[in-house]
Amino acid sequence: MTLTAFVENLADRIEAAAGSPLGILAFFLWCGLMPEINVDLANYGISVFTAALLVLTIGAARRDRKAVHVKLDDLEDAIEEADSENVRLEERTEKEIEEARLK
Repeated sequence: MTLTAFVENLADRIEAAAGSPLGILAFFLWCGLMPEINVDLANYGISVFTAALLVLTIGAARRDRKAVHVKLDDLEDAIEEADSENVRLEERTEKEIEEARLK
């Protein structure tokens, strides 16, 4: 596995975890531990707010992106002239996506 493929795979896994119940559990655990490491109240409040928005935004964006791709795949299947090689293109590597774009 190349370094690029490893980083892409790692990013996909982190994104999936951040928008899942596991991400929310990690967020609450982190919120509980912050006072124990003597973080001042102002930084604590800002950090909690920022992390909450991040977890919720990633989860919503991931669901939205998946729904859009399903709809686009349906449209591509319905159009006879469409290049069927591009179905599920979002699941390929950056290099493969760039090659498809340049076709």
